[in-house]
Amino acid sequence: MDSESHTLEPPTNFQNIMSPESPINGRINTHMGRIPTSMPPPLPPRLQPPSQGFGSSFAPPFGGYQSMYGGYGSGAGFGAYGGGYGGFGGYSSYGGYGAGQYGRYGGYRGYNIDAENRFIQMAEETSRPALQSIENLVAAFGNIASMLDSTFFAINSSFRAILGVTANVGKLRGLFTQFVSTFTLFRGLTWLWRKILYTFGVSKIPPNAASFGAAFEAAAAQMDNPHAGEKVPGQKTSAWPVLLFLGFILSAPYLIMKFLGVASTTSIEESKNPQNWTNYIPTRVLYDFEATSPQELSIQTGQVIRVAPKDVQNLHSLMNTGWALASIDGYVSGLVPINYLSRPGEKKNSVQVREEYSKMQFNNNKGECEFPFVIEKIDPDLNQQMLNDFKGEKTGFVQVGQEKWFFPSQYREMAQHFYDFQARPDDIWVVTFPRSGTTWTQELVWMIANDLDYEGAQREPLTKRFPFFEFAAFFHPGLKAELMELNGDSAQGQAFVEEISVPAYKFLPHITGRRFIKTHFPFSLLPPSVLESGAKVIYVARNPRDVAVSFYHLNRLYRSQGYIGDFSTYWGYFERNLAPWMPYWSHIREGWEHRNHPNVLFMFYEDMNRDLSATIRRVAGFLGKSFSDTDVERLRKYLSIGEFRKNESVNCSELKAIHLLKNGEQGFVRRGKSDGWSEEYTPELKERVTKWILENSKDLPFKFPCDLV
Repeated sequence: MDSESHTLEPPTNFQNIMSPESPINGRINTHMGRIPTSMPPPLPPRLQPPSQGFGSSFAPPFGGYQSMYGGYGSGAGFGAYGGGYGGFGGYSSYGGYGAGQYGRYGGYRGYNIDAENRFIQMAEETSRPALQSIENLVAAFGNIASMLDSTFFAINSSFRAILGVTANVGKLRGLFTQFVSTFTLFRGLTWLWRKILYTFGVSKIPPNAASFGAAFEAAAAQMDNPHAGEKVPGQKTSAWPVLLFLGFILSAPYLIMKFLGVASTTSIEESKNPQNWTNYIPTRVLYDFEATSPQELSIQTGQVIRVAPKDVQNLHSLMNTGWALASIDGYVSGLVPINYLSRPGEKKNSVQVREEYSKMQFNNNKGECEFPFVIEKIDPDLNQQMLNDFKGEKTGFVQVGQEKWFFPSQYREMAQHFYDFQARPDDIWVVTFPRSGTTWTQELVWMIANDLDYEGAQREPLTKRFPFFEFAAFFHPGLKAELMELNGDSAQGQAFVEEISVPAYKFLPHITGRRFIKTHFPFSLLPPSVLESGAKVIYVARNPRDVAVSFYHLNRLYRSQGYIGDFSTYWGYFERNLAPWMPYWSHIREGWEHRNHPNVLFMFYEDMNRDLSATIRRVAGFLGKSFSDTDVERLRKYLSIGEFRKNESVNCSELKAIHLLKNGEQGFVRRGKSDGWSEEYTPELKERVTKWILENSKDLPFKFPCDLV
């Protein structure tokens, strides 16, 4: 974020010299400065520094109420109005006018002014009372608003005080219950001890109430007449056992409460550590907040912070206080106002997220936004297991955002660059989950957009005509070194390895003509400029049963993935969303959510396969093209699976030449069919896959044009 604070001034002829703007939090950086956006809401009553944890039943409301008035006096409320009056006073009585504008007109005292200027002076004099009345009216409304605000906080604080009393009554009842429970437990243990002594013959008094009563009466009689008869069996003359018993009864509740208090304090302190939050809630900051005490945490607009889960908030008595325990870096925690955050735990669809992108804080003058998602490494043990099975990745894997989009480690360093990429209005993007007919759709789109240029399609491979946007994120430096060694006898091969290792966000801006871009990113991870620029987007969805098998073979084929296991093991990763660009269901759901966007075309692979001619016409209409039936038929034959498999420009032969594709695996272009369960599915695996599909597809807002199971 830019540390400088600028003021964007409107053109001079529209400048309102009567009312200077008060500073407003929440700004957008542009090449003209920082533009105010929206006033932050009032802070909830601040919590007093706690002796244990953060919360207290009585202290927060009343302490916060007192600091609330301090807030009014210092800036946001009455102080702001005072500053406003002072501001008006600075140029009220129109001293500025007398010194500046009147003097500019030659001096009012000498009447050395023309008719036009005299008219202006008269207008100023006559309008002054009206302006002062408006000023008073605005001030009155401001006072009313402040009174209403104060009333609201007073009621709110009273309500919290009542809640505090209720909470303390509950604690008192709990303490009494613990005391009774302790006494009952002691009685039970005493009876058990007597039972044991009686069973083993140590004591002659049965452990029942009647026997104990008889022994007690005999002991009393013995005390009245010490010389009468024998002593009561089991009677002891020492008073120490009684004293010890009474001491234990009196001290046990205190010792137990002390022990529980120490354990509770330790638990509270440990809960402050963000490393112990297993289910924290990533939440975006809406307004700047500056901490004023050690227990608070400063946050800035646009940051994605971690809000502690509900059980931790309850442990610190923060519920219904307006504050939440949160962390920015995952190591230090503090209190932040809840109303300065987007709604915690609210799961937005990608369209809602996209609408918020335009409100986010820009970080430079190119319209680039801060990356809005948290990126985290996966569990170390799982990471090592996956590195053993996926040899193409050398470092590890990460998950992105609430959906936990899955990527190799390189994505962490490149995410911001992908997100900042500037799309153009004439771009065409093909967006799919992997193995959903991506290559087929790419060639179809390129041919239509280039007016069926069959010769041009053969001059360059599809990988060059239609670059893969995020390919560099899967091109680990260790893999690059391996390929350079494998191509040690080919300078041309090594040059090509260098070429494909360059991220697309670096070379795409230098393409002067129309750009065709392939990506497997879900809509929520696409650069915001893609939809904002007017670029065309074609999304293709395919049923998960066929996608999983085809993706398995692709992971075995590409050294960048380097999967070495069998399909059953691979399915274990796939169903847990531990494969690149997953989760699958969230991906296709986001595609469907954008189907009504004027620049988005949503298609099913199964529809393409069933009626390719109709698909050609549909895509042509979307791209503003029209072809004859003869042209459509020729393109249909050109794109048929049989011809497509033989087409050297689309089957990645250039990648095989540099050993990026492994020998002995199925080809890049496979069967292209949707005809039920493939041979990779064993009967046991079919049952498992069927259950997974049925559980995840029941809430889909659409139906596939084929049977899923």
